[in-house]
Amino acid sequence: MKAFAKDLKNPRSLYVLPDGDVLVAETDGPKGPINRPKEFVMARIEKQAHSSAKAGNRIPLLRDTNGDGVPTRRAPS
Repeated sequence: MKAFAKDLKNPRSLYVLPDGDVLVAETDGPKGPINRPKEFVMARIEKQAHSSAKAGNRIPLLRDTNGDGVPTRRAPS
């Protein structure tokens, strides 16, 4: 999976299907409302800690087509 992992934007969850395919959820998640000053400060700190790359908000499928254990196909790319 190394070849495909470098192109993922903020991967959050992995799900292995029964046939060995892997689904990867890429998302930043919804932005919640800021109600208190504490939440404003926390949001600023979290923004610095997270990746600057925008998430794709998609679920790509990684598939091993030749059976060597390394995905050779990604859809959508």
